[in-house]
Amino acid sequence: PFRVLKLLGRERAGIMRMPFKDVQPIWLPSVMVADPVASAERAAKLGGRVLVAPRMDVRSGSVALIVDPGGALLALQRWPS
Repeated sequence: PFRVLKLLGRERAGIMRMPFKDVQPIWLPSVMVADPVASAERAAKLGGRVLVAPRMDVRSGSVALIVDPGGALLALQRWPS
């Protein structure tokens, strides 16, 4: 299950169990974006790398995983309004 942490009634973070057995748990910061496709493309143009492009079979196309030029992993996510 995915748990949402709120502060003053606003969603601020989420926590979930690692879905893979052989993967070390990590922190994965997320940034709210209006368009994950456009944001992932822009990140790539600026020197980042797209690890997982938005796809309909992964959270209905609402998330992308990128690595910035320095190696930091980041999720770009469209949140429901």
